[in-house]
Amino acid sequence: CMSILELFFIMGADPGVLILSSYDPVLVLLSLAISVFAAGMALQLAGEARNSTQPIARQVTILTGSLALGGGIWAMHFLGMLAFELCAAVRFDLGITLLSMLPSLGASWVALSLLARPNLSLVQLCVGGVLVGAGIGAMHYSGMAAMEMAPLLRYDPW
Repeated sequence: CMSILELFFIMGADPGVLILSSYDPVLVLLSLAISVFAAGMALQLAGEARNSTQPIARQVTILTGSLALGGGIWAMHFLGMLAFELCAAVRFDLGITLLSMLPSLGASWVALSLLARPNLSLVQLCVGGVLVGAGIGAMHYSGMAAMEMAPLLRYDPW
């Protein structure tokens, strides 16, 4: 009988029960290219927002940059998950997969809103960094929750 913790975490598991995996190098490179392109677009738009004198134009630019960066972060991670080849059939729940994009978009909005400011304090930078990290973490784990496969997913807390 498994405890509730053993449903989600590896608790002294025998390494022999872990399954083999590999990565598709083409999808990994495509994931890398998307991340570089999305980051470049977002930084360009953050600079445009910083230089904007009209508040509406500034917010539209930040929103556009958030869509580019958040979509790029999500696409990079999803392609990485598709590149991860297991010796078992893996499907993704469409609804959960699409919802996993929301934390990425939110994290990107926080990041670009901070980058578009003329001045940024150390406290604002640290709080923003924690929020961005939490958003990307939430995106990652909700994306993994969308995976449908025979093997159980458990996380090694260490």
